[in-house]
Amino acid sequence: MGNGFKTWMSQAEIGMIESYLKPDFSMLEWGCGGSTLHFSRFVKKYYSIEHNETWFEKIKPETNNKNISLHFAPEKNNYKEYVYHPLNFDLKFDAILVDGRQRSRCLELAANRLTHKDSVVFIHDFWERFKYHEAVRAYYNIIDFISEGQSLAVLRRK
Repeated sequence: MGNGFKTWMSQAEIGMIESYLKPDFSMLEWGCGGSTLHFSRFVKKYYSIEHNETWFEKIKPETNNKNISLHFAPEKNNYKEYVYHPLNFDLKFDAILVDGRQRSRCLELAANRLTHKDSVVFIHDFWERFKYHEAVRAYYNIIDFISEGQSLAVLRRK
């Protein structure tokens, strides 16, 4: 991509996520950036939530005239607005990427925002961050993963 925004994932992680996406999917992401601009090309509609206003304003011009719905949710009240922002959409999603702040809380909310039993949740930087493992065990089964580099887990709701 010529926009200068890098997807901070390995090629294996990017490829794994792409392999689960379909053109008719609706996708949610916590934590916008290069991943937003990249993965939105593989789905029908892409919703992304960002807590950092400076970063949000930097990414926003890149999302014009695309299938991306970018949302700013300030980091007030222990990130409550950020974590619960998807409830404002009154939608469910075929795929969710958890790659921002408060990942354990986002995983908990995501469990009830999935459209069907085959919907997937991706969590980036998973294996070395043990604080995320409890939320995963409570709500999901790990169906695929990459444990090298930053690491990625692909989840399905139990």
